[in-house]
Amino acid sequence: MDSEFSEDDVQPLIQYENNRDLYLELTAQKINTDPEFLQVVYGYRKSRWRTVLTYTLSCIFIGLPFLVFHWLPTWLLYATCVRCSFQIADRVLVVETYQKKCKSYYIHLILHKDIADTSGLLNEGFDDDGTKEKGPIESADAIHTPIHLDDGSTLNVQNYRYFRHKKQSLIWDGARAQWSRLAGIEAGATCAQLQAMGATPPSSERRVRM
Repeated sequence: MDSEFSEDDVQPLIQYENNRDLYLELTAQKINTDPEFLQVVYGYRKSRWRTVLTYTLSCIFIGLPFLVFHWLPTWLLYATCVRCSFQIADRVLVVETYQKKCKSYYIHLILHKDIADTSGLLNEGFDDDGTKEKGPIESADAIHTPIHLDDGSTLNVQNYRYFRHKKQSLIWDGARAQWSRLAGIEAGATCAQLQAMGATPPSSERRVRM
């Protein structure tokens, strides 16, 4: 019976109706627990009927709702999207609270990156001769690199989901069901190693971590 399913197909069945704590755990996460500067991320997914209703009402009221949404973008998020788990979310809302007084809101789309996609990855900027024909750096099979996270763990994947917040990339770790910051290329590297990496063409790992 167990042989009929692969490991990727075995997923826990989640029923939110009877477990609100589990639902909140999968739709919200603290990415910074500093009491002076709290950062919480929430998962949202665009709803078709909410979007149609919002645009219909906007047409009826001569675009006035979108004038309000321009100054209050979170209202547009609440009007057109529904809160959901991060596994199926297509955007996130980051709420920052400074000293429990000032709140800031940021909306980011969740992006998908395929490391094995070599389209457009040319060795630009590393050829001395500008007339030299440029070619792909690596094959799709070679581009399979561990992603180093800020907490010291690594992800061995060819594609992943992420969003950028204040020049930082947060990667979705499906195994632990949480967002983790992407470590910089300098993490755990010596000056000599950084100089050696700067003298070589871009690799798949450097492209991910930069």
